[in-house]
Amino acid sequence: MPDVHLFLLIHGLWGHPFHLAQAKAELEAAWHAHTPSSTGTHGTPGTPDGDVTGAETTPLHTSSVCSSDSGDTMVDRLNLRMRPDLVVVVAEGMTAMLTYDGVDVCASRVAWEVDEHIAEIEHGGRRVTHISILGYSLGGMVARYLVGLLEARTPSFFDKHIPVSFTTIATPHLGVARYNTLLSNVVFWLGARLLSRSGEQMHLVDTYSEMDPRPLLEVMADPKHVWHQALARFDQVHVYANTINDNTVPFPSAAIASTDPFVQWTERGLDVDADDAGIVSHWRFPHGGAPRKRKVRFHLGSLPPTLRFRWPYSWMILALFPIVFPILALFVFCRFSLDTRRSRLRLQRLARSYSDISPESGASPIPSPHGLSIDALRAAIRAVERSLEQDLMEAADAADTAPSPPEDEPDSPAYPEPTIKALLSDSQHRMVYWLNQLEPTRHLAWFPGVANAHAVIVVRDPAKFAVHERGRGVLQHWARVAVHAAEEAVLVKESAT
Repeated sequence: MPDVHLFLLIHGLWGHPFHLAQAKAELEAAWHAHTPSSTGTHGTPGTPDGDVTGAETTPLHTSSVCSSDSGDTMVDRLNLRMRPDLVVVVAEGMTAMLTYDGVDVCASRVAWEVDEHIAEIEHGGRRVTHISILGYSLGGMVARYLVGLLEARTPSFFDKHIPVSFTTIATPHLGVARYNTLLSNVVFWLGARLLSRSGEQMHLVDTYSEMDPRPLLEVMADPKHVWHQALARFDQVHVYANTINDNTVPFPSAAIASTDPFVQWTERGLDVDADDAGIVSHWRFPHGGAPRKRKVRFHLGSLPPTLRFRWPYSWMILALFPIVFPILALFVFCRFSLDTRRSRLRLQRLARSYSDISPESGASPIPSPHGLSIDALRAAIRAVERSLEQDLMEAADAADTAPSPPEDEPDSPAYPEPTIKALLSDSQHRMVYWLNQLEPTRHLAWFPGVANAHAVIVVRDPAKFAVHERGRGVLQHWARVAVHAAEEAVLVKESAT
């Protein structure tokens, strides 16, 4: 029976499967490029061997696709019999406004899709032996909840399907990172109220349960619980983060870091070394010098792409902005409010259809593509965490005394301090500490001169926005890393048999 390595790709908030079409294409291209008949040495995917270092961080773990110096590549040690088939699944059950319903409910919908695809593959005479996951933006949080939900099954989903690589790209692991600016505080306040349960969860204003009043994201990061334990089962955990110009998921949340060394990088004279793919290898601040002074001036390049026109049209838009902006703001408020109301109604319908999950009965405990209710999801987790109540009480007692991650030391006491700083809460500091216990491999992306690197890093819509092509090198880097991990997993499996 032929083996299959299943790759699951999950998009983000307001997302659609086509947002990850380029990631799927690059993965398939890398997989076929690494066929067992290939010859030669495969180079490092975008970064030099060793550590990525910076002025305010400890060395960041990086991976290499290079094999030994003798030229004996991992591909050379594989053969056609050992190599599994590749099946790439892009999640389709949580598109557009369905992403408002919360990362937990969305994860249950994706779990149903996974079960359906595996059943279809097995019906066709093949078996899924390995699984890897990529989550983009909010999809990374959905993926993190998903692996916990799969781990909570009896027996665990991962007892049958070997977890290989888990990757997030521009994912808000810490929720929304708030900065000490007026705009950041206004957006933070609105986002927590206009994006239904997903907004509440990302802004850490939700409550996981009556027994545990902590936000869901903090509970998911806690090593005591199944979500953290499920991530630890993966051979490799990779985190891709934009260093600058990501207006959706800033660096601290995407990179699971307690500080943002890249904020105000031009004013502070930050010097960054990055390759052609945009992967950072090193950054540094000037030693003993004052930060660069920059004149206050308006940049048309900061306008969103839809508002960029040639002179004089750009200035006409700016002149009408005081009139148009209140109308647009009212429209956005009404639209978000309506979408939030629809999300609440969907969740109420799920709650009315709630029934206990029986992981032992049937191939899938998810009854339909609509997903599971909030109560059903909590019951699924309690099915494996038999001592949940005691764990929660211990976690609540330890929450006030949980250690915070050590502060990073700069290379030089003369480095220029930023005036804009990330204001992480105590809960977010605990998440940084706990998640870094997994020792994720970080890959930092550098895209200066773009309006919003959040879309660029996954080449989200290159047909409409040519600038998105700048992120293709990052996708190619990820694809090679993922294929390398898959090949390594096959060798480990074969050596154990």
